[in-house]
Amino acid sequence: FDVVVGNPPWIKLQWNEGGILSDLDPRLVIRRLSAKAMADERRVTLEEDSALSAYLREFEELVGQKAFLNGVGNFELLKGVQTNLYKAFMLQSALQMNHEGAAGILHQTGIFDDPRGGALRRFFSARLSFVGTFYNQMKLFEDVHNLTTFSMSVFRGSQKPKLSFEVCANLLHPSTLLASILHDGTGLCPVMRDESGAWDLRGHRSRIVSVDLSTLALFAGLYDAPGTPATDARLPVIHSCLLYTSDAAD
Repeated sequence: FDVVVGNPPWIKLQWNEGGILSDLDPRLVIRRLSAKAMADERRVTLEEDSALSAYLREFEELVGQKAFLNGVGNFELLKGVQTNLYKAFMLQSALQMNHEGAAGILHQTGIFDDPRGGALRRFFSARLSFVGTFYNQMKLFEDVHNLTTFSMSVFRGSQKPKLSFEVCANLLHPSTLLASILHDGTGLCPVMRDESGAWDLRGHRSRIVSVDLSTLALFAGLYDAPGTPATDARLPVIHSCLLYTSDAAD
C-alpha cells in the first residue's frame, strides 16, 4: 500500500468475567455483588448448558487471540508487552506498506511509555516522521474519558536513512498543531490554559520538538534503566522546546 490511515481498536485483551456473566444475567451488574456473591451466582448462572457454552466460547476466543498476538512467529515485537489490538494494527500497517508508503494511525500512548516496549519503539523510531499526543479534554472522542491521552503517529513503511522525527505534545485540538506548524516562532509560547482559566488552543513554533538519536539517548539516560539503547527510549511529554525569538532578542 502507498497510504494507510486508521483508528484501530484500543482494546486490551484481558479476561473480564464480570462482563461476560452480566451479559448472561444483567442482574449481576445491577445488584453490584461482592466477589464472593459473584462466585456463588456464577455457579447458578452457568448451570444452564447454553450459558456455560457461551461462557466457555468467550474464554476460548480470548485465549486464542492472545496466543496468536503473542506468538513470536506472528508478532515478535509484541513479546512481553501488554497485548492491545492497536499495536498489532500498527505493526501490520508498517509491514503492508511499500518502502515509500506512509501511515497515519490514531492510537493509545502505551507504545511510547511501556517500560517493556523497547523493541517495539526501536522498530518505529527508525520509521517515524511525526508523533502528536492529545488529551481528550475537548471530547474529540465522545465515548472516551476526558483525561484519556492518545497519539497520532505518522510513519514510513521502511527505515529512514537517518533517525529523526518531530513531536508535539499536550494537544487539545488539531487546530493547535496546524497553528504551531505555520507559526513564525516569535512571542511567548502559550501554556495549557489562558489567564481566564480557559483552554488555550493557540499554536507556537516551539511546540514542535525535533527528536534525533542524541535526543533519544538523553531521554534514555533520564527515564530508562541504565544501559537502555537510545532507540528503545521511552518518549516523555515535552510541551515546548527553547527557541531564540525576536521578542527575546529585543
